[in-house]
Amino acid sequence: MVREFSFHYDNAYTDQTRWHTMLCQLQFPQLVSVWFWEKDHEHKLNTEDVILHYTKSNLRQLSVDTCGPLSEDFFDEMAGLCLRLDSLLLHLSKITASSSSVVRMLKRMPNIRSLGLEKGFGDVFSSEMFRVIASYPALDQAVLPYVQDNCLLALQTDADIRFFPKLKYLYTGATAESLRVYHRVAPGINVLGLTNDKLERADNVLTSASRFRELTSFTAQLNMSTAIGGDELIQLAQGCPNLEEIKIGIDSWSDIKPSATGMTDDLIEQLAPRLSNLRVLYLLFESVSQRGPGCIHTIRTLGYNCERLQEVVLSCEPDWSLIGSLSKGEGVPLAANLEQLQLLPHDHMMQNMTKEEHRNLLDVWRHNAKDWLPQVCFMEIRGADDWEEAFVDVICPMNEEEEAVEDEEAVEDEDAASVVDEADDAGVATMFNQFTLREG
Repeated sequence: MVREFSFHYDNAYTDQTRWHTMLCQLQFPQLVSVWFWEKDHEHKLNTEDVILHYTKSNLRQLSVDTCGPLSEDFFDEMAGLCLRLDSLLLHLSKITASSSSVVRMLKRMPNIRSLGLEKGFGDVFSSEMFRVIASYPALDQAVLPYVQDNCLLALQTDADIRFFPKLKYLYTGATAESLRVYHRVAPGINVLGLTNDKLERADNVLTSASRFRELTSFTAQLNMSTAIGGDELIQLAQGCPNLEEIKIGIDSWSDIKPSATGMTDDLIEQLAPRLSNLRVLYLLFESVSQRGPGCIHTIRTLGYNCERLQEVVLSCEPDWSLIGSLSKGEGVPLAANLEQLQLLPHDHMMQNMTKEEHRNLLDVWRHNAKDWLPQVCFMEIRGADDWEEAFVDVICPMNEEEEAVEDEEAVEDEDAASVVDEADDAGVATMFNQFTLREG
């Protein structure tokens, strides 16, 4: 009896949505979980009729990462099918329905614990929709579009209803004022993610986020129109002593970064002692005044103060000359548990030292790097010049044996894809995969 479906590319890169035609001729009355993963062209195959075919009254979890446009009829039909849903993710590029039809559906979902309404919902999101969501008694996780400040402020006028009584995870676009209201109605949030990359200005959001005393994770995607200061980071660390994860900028490959002032070595020295629980730090920004923090200085300072630190992604300045002053030959780590290190320097080695200086520092690095960074399994310097590549190769060499393994795996993938293509006509059992909710 089939209870779970997950449509995605399997290990052999087979597009499983090709089986919709066959499966839509069958019935699956006991389905409890269905996931449509995001792929380049699956929106053409994941139509609203297909989604409704798998949406039965027993369904508990429905996640749609990509699909065709959803109409009024879809949401009206869903209103009668989702009474038992406790998890709903709709990540849609286009909605042709009205806000009122979405509201009707949301009102029929009293058991929702996890809700994600992304992308296209920003065009139809309304104060009534937000009020329904805020009233869910069991809502634990919410991924929402940007909510206008006036919609949030309206919640405070009704003292008879407790909004967001169990909310712990919130991902949304928000201004500083928005966060102050969220704090008043849901002060116990543990995980806060800001998707502010499309907001024109969102200054002081770190200061407002510092009100959430129970935060363990804070992420923020901010653009250049938003300015952050080093003093705001200090406030965040002081206000949220249990922080394990800070991500200012969530994608090291993205050009979307905030402008920043006060991101200096002195800031890192003040910040690190306040983050004793820190495991992950992303600090991505475009400096508009002073030089940013030095990469070696930052690693050394964080490693000394944040013993649990495992991952660092950092906009920085190249201060490689500090290597010459580090303890050598003593086996003393700079960061004992650091596993991943990505550096985005504003300029590079060849611009800051002579060949002889590079040769001497590289020699010191070769003799000590594995002691200084004993657990690092991934290191990258974005836009690295040849001299920097030599430093990276000491930590993460790409030798001939590793290249051979990669080539062998590529051949195995091609063979597997061929086998799966031949087996498609024999049945669809391979697609009955264990459904797993993504974190956040």
